[in-house]
Amino acid sequence: MDKRVILSGLAAILLLCGCSGAALSEKAKDLAGETAGKAQEFSEKAKDLADEAASKAQEVAIDITRDSLNKAQEVVGGAIVGGLDALKEHGALGEHTFENEQQAQTYLLAELEKKYGFPFILVQSKSYTQYGPLYGDVLVAQVAPASAPEQTAWARATQSGTVDDEWAAWIFKEAAEQPFYELCAQKDYLKNYKVRLNGANTILTWTQEDSLKDYLSQHDVEIRVDLELVQELTAEEYADQIKDFLKDLEQTGRSVRAAVLLCVESENHGMFEGVLFFRSFDFRDKDYTLPDYKQLVEEIEEHLI
Repeated sequence: MDKRVILSGLAAILLLCGCSGAALSEKAKDLAGETAGKAQEFSEKAKDLADEAASKAQEVAIDITRDSLNKAQEVVGGAIVGGLDALKEHGALGEHTFENEQQAQTYLLAELEKKYGFPFILVQSKSYTQYGPLYGDVLVAQVAPASAPEQTAWARATQSGTVDDEWAAWIFKEAAEQPFYELCAQKDYLKNYKVRLNGANTILTWTQEDSLKDYLSQHDVEIRVDLELVQELTAEEYADQIKDFLKDLEQTGRSVRAAVLLCVESENHGMFEGVLFFRSFDFRDKDYTLPDYKQLVEEIEEHLI
């Protein structure tokens, strides 16, 4: 074959390869440009979506904050109004009914006479406290009916005119205490005992016409039972006696709150000094619980040491 023909053929092949490479390079360039364009378009869409999500989250946060502030404003506003009402009722907002301790004593006795229908006397003035311009002055004193000075009770008067006292306990004292005295009398292991009705300060007016059950339902009214046991028993023996008494107390005091103090007399002290057990049980509350035997023994052992 002629060398010129071979060279011509090679030249043609190289020319074709050169054309194809250039074409491929152009196509690759076009594809890269198209890909970059789509990537930028996707990035811009992603940014738009992110901005939209952030904007919505901010709107939600603003709505939640606005609702929270509104609710907080309602709560705080209600608390302020309630506080002002309480100050008006128990404190010194409004007109003053007295300006010093002597006037307070006179006012207290006059109000108690209006409340119960008979005159009272001042047994002792416990305190006269000046709480400042918001709450005002408060007198706490021990009083008694002029015709029955042994019937002492605590009473209180505030500068705004509120008067409360615990004298009503004397109206219900005998009827309230009697069942518990009868219970104690049945227990031969008791060396001594005392029962008393602890009244609660109240602005309510109680009379002989009111029921004992209604009076005992008041939150702070309590039957206090103090028991003295014989000396030199074991913790288990004391626990047996206490458990027996509490079981019967539960039946007797189903509509009251009862505080029980059990103790033994020591050589150096009088009655009710060597305390073994003190607990308050509100039998009006269905969730009350009596201590179990093991708990009683452990508690007594601590006091016997």
